[in-house]
Amino acid sequence: MFRIAANNSVVVADFWGRQEGGGGGWEVHFRRPFQDWELEEVSRFLGYISTVKVQEGEDFLVWKIERKGTFKVKSYYRSLKEDNSPLRTRFFAWEAVWGSKVELKADGQFTLEDPLGQFIWQAQSGAHGVAYAAMLESGNSVLASEDSSYVWESFKSPADTILPTQVLEIGGMLSSRQAEGNYSKGRFQIRLVPDGNLVLNTFNLETNTEYDAYY
Repeated sequence: MFRIAANNSVVVADFWGRQEGGGGGWEVHFRRPFQDWELEEVSRFLGYISTVKVQEGEDFLVWKIERKGTFKVKSYYRSLKEDNSPLRTRFFAWEAVWGSKVELKADGQFTLEDPLGQFIWQAQSGAHGVAYAAMLESGNSVLASEDSSYVWESFKSPADTILPTQVLEIGGMLSSRQAEGNYSKGRFQIRLVPDGNLVLNTFNLETNTEYDAYY
């Protein structure tokens, strides 16, 4: 919906229309009609914002699960432990699976293993010069050298998810999953190609071939 919004850089006050009698209502505009598969999401969105009323004042961001309203990675981790938490969706670009282990090994390899100790994933860092790993407040996971320069960043290695403040660089790509619980590369890709265009294309998993962009 963000992509098809008539204006992607407005503030809340721009979407809230004042009405006679001191009330108001949401005035959200889109730059094209909706496709059939978008209607359910649009309906949920409009239903949600219809329950939210605006009070006069300056716009600001609030992290609702922190008393002071400030985002903290620690509170995000804590929320993941709650079974019905809306935040329990994606972490490290995978769905959170408690019991799995992320480890920085003695040889500098940064790996993810399932609860049974089976290998799932490894950062493509080369391992050379890695001194420590860290999770930044932004959600970016980094491997750093002795001088604290980054050897590898999760923000520069997107999988099927892109997080707030993360940038998809030229040549970057997001891939769909094969299935809801299968995080292997799927048959749909979104790529930022060298000429600056953001394109969608399908991918042949058997031949490892990218098809021409269809959007």
